[in-house]
Amino acid sequence: SLGGHSASWTPAGAAAAATWSLLSAAPQALAEDLPMTYGASQLGGRKCGVAVSALDEGGGQPFSSAMLRIGAAHGLAWQTDWSSSYVQVGFTPVDYEQVRLVPQFWGKDAGTFEQVRLPLTSVILGFNEPDQAVMGGTGIEVMQALDLWMIQVQRAQLMGYTEFVAPSIAQSLPSRYTGLEEGGGSEWLPDFLQGCLTRPGCPESIDYLGFHLYEPNCVTDPDMVRQWSMNVRVGSMKKLRDEFNAKGMNIKGLWLTEFAGRSGEDGKCQTLQQQLGWMQVVVPMLNADLDVVAYSWFSYGAGRSPFFNDNANLWDYATGQLNQLGEAYFTLCSGHSWEAPAPTVQPSQPVWTAPPVPVPVPVNPGLSPAPWQKPVFTPAGPGPSVSPPGPADGAATGSSSGRSAVWLHVLSVVLLLGVAVGGTWSLFWYRRQLRTGQDIDLPPLLLDALAMLDSTVHSICTIVKRIVRVDMAACSGGRVGCLAVCSDSGEDSIDSTGSLSPTETAAMEALRLQQPQLATAITASCKLLSDRRAFENECENVFQSLRRAVLQLPSPSSSSGFFGRIRSDTEGAMAFEGVPTKVSVWEFVLLFAEKRRFYEAQANEVCQRLELSPAWAQALARNPKLRQRRAALLRPSIAGV
Repeated sequence: SLGGHSASWTPAGAAAAATWSLLSAAPQALAEDLPMTYGASQLGGRKCGVAVSALDEGGGQPFSSAMLRIGAAHGLAWQTDWSSSYVQVGFTPVDYEQVRLVPQFWGKDAGTFEQVRLPLTSVILGFNEPDQAVMGGTGIEVMQALDLWMIQVQRAQLMGYTEFVAPSIAQSLPSRYTGLEEGGGSEWLPDFLQGCLTRPGCPESIDYLGFHLYEPNCVTDPDMVRQWSMNVRVGSMKKLRDEFNAKGMNIKGLWLTEFAGRSGEDGKCQTLQQQLGWMQVVVPMLNADLDVVAYSWFSYGAGRSPFFNDNANLWDYATGQLNQLGEAYFTLCSGHSWEAPAPTVQPSQPVWTAPPVPVPVPVNPGLSPAPWQKPVFTPAGPGPSVSPPGPADGAATGSSSGRSAVWLHVLSVVLLLGVAVGGTWSLFWYRRQLRTGQDIDLPPLLLDALAMLDSTVHSICTIVKRIVRVDMAACSGGRVGCLAVCSDSGEDSIDSTGSLSPTETAAMEALRLQQPQLATAITASCKLLSDRRAFENECENVFQSLRRAVLQLPSPSSSSGFFGRIRSDTEGAMAFEGVPTKVSVWEFVLLFAEKRRFYEAQANEVCQRLELSPAWAQALARNPKLRQRRAALLRPSIAGV
């Protein structure tokens, strides 16, 4: 199966009876009296989720886009399908409407990450049930999980993900967290968090704790549900969070990434009615808990998959509609009833009516409000549309004010053109000074402004090239014309056709004859700067090739006085000194060090070798932004302390 569907969270047999006898508390309020609290801002302030996939598991009709739209219309806030990719086959972003898709790097091989865009959120789930290797678990050892976590977090951050849910565990925590009798429970998540504290950048990467909750008996007594599901299960996760926040972490809340009834040997959760009994009690409690920011019901069972005997489906897979359990779930988790409104008598003439004042609901400003939060302006009856009250039609505007407005527009256009022309001239002058090696005698503030303008133009050009899918074939034949006009290199004198000048082409060919491995590595590094996806996938191999080639160059000798003797002859030295893409190579090495922090020492080693060359050191010195980034690399990192 796809998700982790474990009963190991659940008490069983005599141990269960002993556990229940230890649990006691004052009578609790009925579920329907519990308040509703708001969830994660990335989900529009709502908690209501579902874990379900469109993958056909051979048990009948899989989950479809039509079923998703029905869920969206009934208050579904988010969905997860155990995948790190974009929408599944057969789905489109339009199908999600207000629903947000929360991806997950599921196991050891997380697959590919997609750039964050709707319906994806900026939060991503960690490994699925790494604390067990059965019933959908991934079974990853703690130390290996930490190594993979640091890699996957960096990959996801490059794609725009900003918040991370720690690996979702299947088993209960040890007794020091649950408060139950000694024995049992898994140390996996406490060990993972403790190991995370020792790794630079890891504590800051964990924003939420994730866990699963499966009820074996589908009990309906509010006191029993509160004691086991809330006080023990949810409460133990809160204790774990508080412990590691006291050690320096900043864990903001809990994500219940899978929950449902799952029968033990006595089959007490097999039917929809049994599932419904427990759901009606536990969901309002989850709604009322401020620390639970999101939860997702695992919709599984009959008509969906041959791997389960229980029926926890929210949809009727034969009709594609919500079943009784689904209607109850979305009513409970959204706080809204979904009965069809009674018909109203429409007046014969259209009447404009002011919209009702919406009830304030915390909604992420970056997301659209839920359907029931949208004030709608509509005519109260059939007929032509009626506009809201406004100025009388035909109101005249004075001719003098009209002429003033025209002149104001003309003046604005002239000023904008002047700024554009001046900025363009200044940028070309700045680049020309860098290419010719002339000193730029300007105040530091103005010099920094020109460097920032140069960087902005490069970013814009890079985006444009990605949109129009610029042919990168020029990078494959030993040329470095892939940098084109928008090269990040201030000294790379590349003409408007995107190719090197004859002198620079000759310089690259000379390097290729003297040191082909170094020339190939330089060309490859230039190519990766123009393709973000290729950089992410290939940067480590290219960097290692470049590093080997650079470190194989002979050290500066006392007789020569300069670096770059590819051979002992003058031609070899001039070939390396004359490389026309020095700034691009600097950019690649520094960017690689920033994106792959665990290679900082190796990147610093390459930089130190390059700085021994007067020409390469001068190329770095002329670029204020590169100088700043090089200085940051020289600072002692946490990893090196």
